[in-house]
Amino acid sequence: MRRNLLIVGGVELVLFIATRLIIAKWSGWEWQPELLRTGCRMAATFVLWIFFRAIIFSGQQRPEGIGHPLFIAALVVLLSVPLLIGNWAFMGPFTRVVFAATSIVVAIHEEFLFRGIIQTIIARRLGVLKAIVISSTIMTVWHVGALPLTLFNFWQVFAISCILGLIFAATQSIFLVVLVHALYDAIWSATPVLAAPLAWYWGATLLFIALTLTWFWVRSVYWTNPTFQNSLRQEPVR
Repeated sequence: MRRNLLIVGGVELVLFIATRLIIAKWSGWEWQPELLRTGCRMAATFVLWIFFRAIIFSGQQRPEGIGHPLFIAALVVLLSVPLLIGNWAFMGPFTRVVFAATSIVVAIHEEFLFRGIIQTIIARRLGVLKAIVISSTIMTVWHVGALPLTLFNFWQVFAISCILGLIFAATQSIFLVVLVHALYDAIWSATPVLAAPLAWYWGATLLFIALTLTWFWVRSVYWTNPTFQNSLRQEPVR
């Protein structure tokens, strides 16, 4: 395990440096550097799959709660954020298509890493809630240099990571969190939807509401499940 973690950590460090160098040399919002970064992400994702696929797909899926009104409401609020505040009018049509398509690779890579590996490993030692906070903090730091340094951007990453962490902890479905992540990222490419997009603080508020709804969904649907209750507490290392 330690050897695999060192290998993956080294690969992710190389990915971090390579993508920041690409952003520094070119704009981070053009299709050419985005394709270069996507190639790097695909290579890193392949490494994650080779060394940690058993852990990434180790959970017993519990999808019974995804039809619950609270979960649906949380998704609607979450996915409304880019629709209401997004404004990618500076991008051309082809660039938008590229970013929408590469959102799939971004979601697979980040969910494999932050939910499938980091959250899972930490949860086995410290419990789920601590694992979600720690993995979300790491994910937020990981985005330094990839997003403009604004309060909204880093709250956005942390809040969405917590939402995805709760969904993953409850359902144990890596496919579901990849889908939600990819949809959220891809929707930005379709903006602006409103003639006058709302200010960023509305998006921050909606993210808080989506996180709150997700929390109450987990409590109402999964909290009574003994398996999930046990996962909230520290477990012995396996």
